[in-house]
Amino acid sequence: MFWPISMFAQDISEQVNIKEYDFSGFNVNGLEIGDYNKLYSEQDIIDAFGQPYSISFDPGLGYLYDFGEDISEDKTDTQGILKNGRIHTVGLSFLRGYFNDDSCGPIPAIDIWDRNSCIVNGFIRVGDNVDKIKQMGGHCIEYDYGDSSRFAGELIWCPSGWGNADWIVCPKFYFDSNRKIVLISIWVY
Repeated sequence: MFWPISMFAQDISEQVNIKEYDFSGFNVNGLEIGDYNKLYSEQDIIDAFGQPYSISFDPGLGYLYDFGEDISEDKTDTQGILKNGRIHTVGLSFLRGYFNDDSCGPIPAIDIWDRNSCIVNGFIRVGDNVDKIKQMGGHCIEYDYGDSSRFAGELIWCPSGWGNADWIVCPKFYFDSNRKIVLISIWVY
């Protein structure tokens, strides 16, 4: 069981002109993730993320896109993965045909491991200090993982436009012992 170590609404440690950003939702490379009202085509995904390394289909999860090859033998070696780039860049789920339209659908889930390929809300990336998330407003809750060999903790962020959404559907930012983000993830099924 994980115990929350802090809960806060907004704490600005660096001054940022937040008027130029929209932190009311969760978008990656310009596409809203987890919002079933936003429908995209496969071409929209390719335009935002590039050509996928592989596409597979799972009846429960939809179309799964991997951008970059996972060649890591030890997936628990977070520092090695970050330094050597030895894991897929991005993995996302696409529910093409969700609204009886075979060409479009929402993107309910994404995992981001790479700093260079993705930017969240035009503001935050893998490798940034996790405390930067506090500048986006909304609500946050942080968990310390203690002795975990993979991550030191996670910060869950609820965007301001989501009201009091259930924490389970909010974006998660996993960080290492230096408080650097190593994985950004959301799963809204």
